[in-house]
Amino acid sequence: MAQEKLTEAGQFDLRKLLLTTSEGIEVDLSVSVNEIQIFEDIGSNSIAGYVSIFDTVGLNNAGPLIGMEYLQMIIATPGMVDDKAQINFDDNVLHVTRIVKREQEGNKATTTLEFVSSELIHSRRTKVNRVLKGTYSELFTAIMQGDLSCKKDLYVEETSGVKHLIAPNLTPFTLMKSFALNSVGTEHGTPTFHMYENLKGYHFRSIESMYAEGSKATYHESEAGASPND
Repeated sequence: MAQEKLTEAGQFDLRKLLLTTSEGIEVDLSVSVNEIQIFEDIGSNSIAGYVSIFDTVGLNNAGPLIGMEYLQMIIATPGMVDDKAQINFDDNVLHVTRIVKREQEGNKATTTLEFVSSELIHSRRTKVNRVLKGTYSELFTAIMQGDLSCKKDLYVEETSGVKHLIAPNLTPFTLMKSFALNSVGTEHGTPTFHMYENLKGYHFRSIESMYAEGSKATYHESEAGASPND
């Protein structure tokens, strides 16, 4: 049941966790979750993570799990009604890549699955082999939306210089990584671009662009037990 308001730090609502096996069987895991870890990094081109579940739903009978499953996930913060505040991988499903471990302790079985964003899997299965023309920021957008059919939000900083390139049968992520290494922003004039994914979407932008967003929070040093007004 969804919580109406936040009552403690770290509280969340797991609104959906649905596993679809390679045979098309859907298994609701939302009532069996032990732990979920999600990792994002400006040095990584996709979201990754782990979900640990108590096997109370007969996964081996529904599967078997072979590391080729799809995972739909929606996590929300109680009291926040804005959809943008959700961790939403409902339409843009996650891909289970492997079974990390299975543990049996008495009558309790725990299974840990590793997952990544679908764009990473699609990139590994796709090759770009054609002439490309445009700025690096335009080419990034075209490849994400065209070759990878990405429907996520894109945060793209404009780059300078129209390029004429021949893509020699490279994967989209390999190609876009080279774009980031060679891009110069028109606003800040710096070559510090990164291509990465976080929970908001995909980014192709310079470090200066990230700094320009401002601070998310301010921390003050204080003695243990001090009140906020001290």
